[in-house]
Amino acid sequence: MSRAAHKRHLSHSSDTSLPSVVIDRRGMPVDISGERWLLNEPTAKLTLDWALYAIDDKALRESFKRYFAWLITTQSPMSVFNSFRFVEVLTRTSAFREADEKCVEIPYLAFSEARASLSKEQQWQLHYSRQLYRWCAAQGYSHFSTGVADKLGDIVIGGNAKGQAVRSKDPTKGPLDAQEVASLTSALRSARVNGSMPLGEQAIVWLALTTGSNASQYASLREEDLREEKIGDQVIAYILRVPRQKKGHVQHRAEFRERRLTPFVGQVIAELIAQNQAEHPAEEDDYAARPLLRAKAPAFGHNHPLADWAWHTTRGQITNLLKRSVQQLGVLSRTGDPLCVSFRRFRYTLATRAIDNGASAYEVADVLDHSDLQNVGVYFDVHSNIVEHLDQTMALALAPRAQAFAKLVENEASAIRGDVSGSRVYHGDRERDLTEPVGTCGNHSFCNVSAAPLACYTCPMFQPWMDGPHDLVLESLLRRREKSVERGLNQKVIAMNDHVIIEVAGVIQRIADKRAEQHG
Repeated sequence: MSRAAHKRHLSHSSDTSLPSVVIDRRGMPVDISGERWLLNEPTAKLTLDWALYAIDDKALRESFKRYFAWLITTQSPMSVFNSFRFVEVLTRTSAFREADEKCVEIPYLAFSEARASLSKEQQWQLHYSRQLYRWCAAQGYSHFSTGVADKLGDIVIGGNAKGQAVRSKDPTKGPLDAQEVASLTSALRSARVNGSMPLGEQAIVWLALTTGSNASQYASLREEDLREEKIGDQVIAYILRVPRQKKGHVQHRAEFRERRLTPFVGQVIAELIAQNQAEHPAEEDDYAARPLLRAKAPAFGHNHPLADWAWHTTRGQITNLLKRSVQQLGVLSRTGDPLCVSFRRFRYTLATRAIDNGASAYEVADVLDHSDLQNVGVYFDVHSNIVEHLDQTMALALAPRAQAFAKLVENEASAIRGDVSGSRVYHGDRERDLTEPVGTCGNHSFCNVSAAPLACYTCPMFQPWMDGPHDLVLESLLRRREKSVERGLNQKVIAMNDHVIIEVAGVIQRIADKRAEQHG
């Protein structure tokens, strides 16, 4: 039976039993013969578990199943799953349970009770129950009144509230602030230098920071989506082809948006692909595509309709990978607690940082891959989170937010490479005609010495001496910041080195704590 025939059969046959299989909108079969219906979603395991619905009346339960069987033929698996999840609130009401028990029509009171059980921010979920009720009433199924259905059509439910976490600058759900971003990127670079984090974990955090896509999009990425642009043998740019979603496409990976990666991030992704190819030669899984983020075991066999997706990780696994990776980095939030992350937070962050850099509404919509400007206005409502005033007292108060990248040593003699000529890191103050050594570089390869000593304080190879004049570095940075304020420079320019100021303050605080411990 074709998918169109399935839809006609499900919509107009109330006197026959349900078929054992329906054809979803992608043309794939879905077994609905049991009490657990597994949907064909390649990036997530989505199951409609009818054990969650405490419906005793056989005809009423059959009506619900017919509705969701029809929904499978018309909507995406995730839309079907969300509808199944949110309709449950209706079945938990006293009015619904009474109608089920007495085998009578479900009254409007069931919706009133469902609305009362939801917060104002959750009431948009009633849309799914209304849709089910009106469809069942239109089919003439028992338990569903056309009068109630008409009344439901007149009520205003409202949409899902958007932007609250952004507007409120929620410290656990809203955009990351400038210091959190700086700490996270510094920790990532440190992990790359010391090899403390696997490439897959590095890649997912960098991708979240730089592209702001969602878990399903990252789960859909494949090795073929990275393209290198070269001049001769030299790679000059990396282009990542990101699958678009929520654009009405029936199939995954039907349309893409190209994103230009920085050379650093592009190299991380390229190395991950090279690692995948070395560890898993193509002949091992020639029946399936090669995902960028590879699962530990195949989810589907050769003959499964989704066999091409066998080695893709699910969106849930991708989300867990992100959270685990950031937790491993040990980055602290503005509250002093471990940084709480989600792909949505990184998306918010990408948009707000774009605006800080002067992006227009159209440019923000492009960054977020929105088809219109409807949902970008919230980002322009948020004022900058840059600290306007920062002095020594405040810097030291913020010291607990420092990530402790640098490794303290007692003095030059106790440092790795302390006896190597040229390993000293100097602080220079032109105004005071002062040049003082502050630590030792433990790096055995070339480093961007022009950025020393500022970049050094965020590097795991830097060994600040406990007897070094770090207070002079802090004083110099704060003085330079104050002069920028007096000159009326842009806040973003003023705050450019704030994360370094906090790291220097963190070194000073760690030295004080260690001295106190030694003399305690």
